[in-house]
Amino acid sequence: MPHADARPTTPDPRPAVEAWLGTLAREVEAVERLHTAITHQLDALRARDQQAIEDTTDAASQTVHDLGQLRQVGERQSRLVGRVLGLANADRATLAATLAERDPALGRQLRAALDGLRARVEDAQARSQELAFALQIAVNIGQELLQTWQQLDAPAPSRVYTATGGPSQATPPRSFVNHVG
Repeated sequence: MPHADARPTTPDPRPAVEAWLGTLAREVEAVERLHTAITHQLDALRARDQQAIEDTTDAASQTVHDLGQLRQVGERQSRLVGRVLGLANADRATLAATLAERDPALGRQLRAALDGLRARVEDAQARSQELAFALQIAVNIGQELLQTWQQLDAPAPSRVYTATGGPSQATPPRSFVNHVG
């Protein structure tokens, strides 16, 4: 039988916050890998190294997939921290501020982790925009080259000899790109 003076105790948020901090650290590592992959993509594009572009694109794609999974885990963990703190559907900033009121050191640690992740994401987004711009330029150049080749309407280089001994084109002339399919 509970004593009349007994107050309900609130659960300790430390285990849930520490698990979330671990996930945030893994997110930071993944964002740094993504930043590196984007940088390598830009380098490969500048070097015109198709194989390196494909390899770095695969690495970036895998990292984005990993980040998506980490984001889901982090969202579940932040909801758990919110429940432990008595806050339903609170955003990350509110969780960090509320945690700082209950445990200032742990609140500062969470705030620093969230700020560090945000800064690294912003850096990766800027690098990604740089890559998108470079790829758009490459696409535009490629389209211009295709149009130039189509306008040249150069004869097909392969020829065959007819029964009379005269040369003839092996295939009828056609545009460089098949627009039908």
